[in-house]
Parts: sequence; structure tokens; C-alpha cells
Amino acid sequence: MEQYLDALVDVLDTGWDRMTRATLDGEYVPARTKFGREMRFDLSNGKFPIVTTKAVSFRMIALELAGFIAATRDVHDFDDVHVPIWDANVSAPWWEKFKKFEGDTGRIYGVEWRNFPSPWSKSGEVDQLAWILRMLKENPNERRMVMTAWNPASVQESKVCLPPCHVLVHFDIIDGKLCLFMYQRSADMLLGVPYNISSYALLAALVAHLLGYPLGEFIHYLGDYHIYHNHFESVREQLKRKPMELPTLWINPAIKNIDDFRLDKMIVRIKTEDDFLSGKRKPQEVIDDYVKLIDYKHHPKLPGDQRMAV
Repeated sequence: MEQYLDALVDVLDTGWDRMTRATLDGEYVPARTKFGREMRFDLSNGKFPIVTTKAVSFRMIALELAGFIAATRDVHDFDDVHVPIWDANVSAPWWEKFKKFEGDTGRIYGVEWRNFPSPWSKSGEVDQLAWILRMLKENPNERRMVMTAWNPASVQESKVCLPPCHVLVHFDIIDGKLCLFMYQRSADMLLGVPYNISSYALLAALVAHLLGYPLGEFIHYLGDYHIYHNHFESVREQLKRKPMELPTLWINPAIKNIDDFRLDKMIVRIKTEDDFLSGKRKPQEVIDDYVKLIDYKHHPKLPGDQRMAV
């Protein structure tokens, strides 16, 4: 994960300071910004890319991805499994007049992945993720296996509580290995990017698992990558820490279909199964039955590691 740490140094040392839309306790927060950077992660060596210089919640990452795969747009579903990532944006004052119901996130990632509007489809929408999985299986030499979360109409007409930051995913089979490229228009280097790296590495691993491909590379391209000024202290502390050995990823062999990995199905389990109802297992532990990291060692959580509404 040295590439990630190098990017932190790059922003701190050579970035440009400017005000942003992000707010914390009612005040706007400035950020130090750079534009355009590539990171490449080799997934073929069996090591899972996750930041080790601070604690990163893999459970939260995996549960959020399960929410995207389920096209979740109700923040209460995320809250049911203790994933508060969307709470600040759903509660932002500007969103009050646009949301369709209490807890509505709008057309976030998974809604566009699974239900992208189409005037040519009988249902009025297309399932981008299902189409890509079919293409990877039936015609792996194609170069058009692209999935977008960026719907210009949704963004411009305020149909989403936060315009997608990681906007485009491109799958390809190179030398028989599954590779994934992700373009991220806006990258919060302390809080967001560690989640984004592991989330898309997990998506690549799930797809490879379902289709029987070995893994190749995850290429992560950052557009506007930045560090908020209130995160400077935490970033400098992180840079003093020595990275640790990366863990390995376990995927339950029983997962045979992408829709086996849906948050709504997991929520049904925590609301009906005895171990969860009795408190023997916590709601977020449901994800351990699907995916988990083996031997994830990391430094402690950083001070000031809190999310803002943007």
C-alpha cells in the first residue's frame, strides 16, 4: 500500500489549498488538492489491498458493497447493519426538499448499477452489472464491459444525496486474468480512498470468484484527490507508521450468483435468525458468512477519523 502513502505525501507537499462544499459542525472545510494520479494493485499474488497504517473496517466496506449490489437507496438498511457512511449526506439540509422518503439516499451507486434508466427497455431500465457478468462469461474479449454510476440527469436534477465519487468501472480479461479499472472523480485521501481501494478490489474478487477467472490488476485512477485541512494531523501521524503485511481474502464457496451477495437478503437473516435475535451475533457480523479477511494486522485508528457531509 506504499502507493497510497506516496499519494498522501504528494498532496501534503505539493497540493493546492482551496475551500470546498464539505461541512463539519456547520462550517465549511478547506482541502489541499492535486489532480490526476494512477495507482496499480496486483491482485494475482493472493494479497488483499487494504490500508494497514490505520484501522479500516472491512466489514463496513463489504456491507456497503452488498448494499450497492442490492441497489439499496434507504439509509435505514445500512443502519440496520451499523454502516453509518451515508448518514451525514442523507441528513444534509439541502437534500430535505429532494428526498422521496425519510432516509432516502437517492440514486446512489447501486441504483444506477442495477436500475439505470433506459427509454429503449420494456422495463424502463437496464441492469449494468448483470450485463457485464454475462459479457465476461460469453464474450471475454470484448472491450465494452463498462459500468457507470454517473447519471448526468440524476446529478443535475438533484436525484442523489451525493453525486458519485467513484464514477466508472471497466472490466477486462488480460492474459486470461480478470482486471478492473476504476475512475474516481473525487477522492478523500484519509477517509474515502482506503474504503474505495478495498471495495473495488472486493468487487473484482467476487466477479472473478463467480466466473472462475484468476485475478489480475486493480487500476485505480484518481481525478481530484485531496486531504481536508482538519485531517492533516491524522495524515502526518499515519505517515510515521510502517505498513504491515497484507491479509488474504476468503470468499464463501456457496456464493454462486452476484445476487447471493445482497444486503437486503442479509438483513432478512439478521431479523429472522436466532443468533442475531438473541444478541449472540451482532448485525454487522452477518458479512463474515460471505467474505472475510484472514490475518488483517493494522495500526490503531487515527484521531479525527470522522466523515463530513459533502
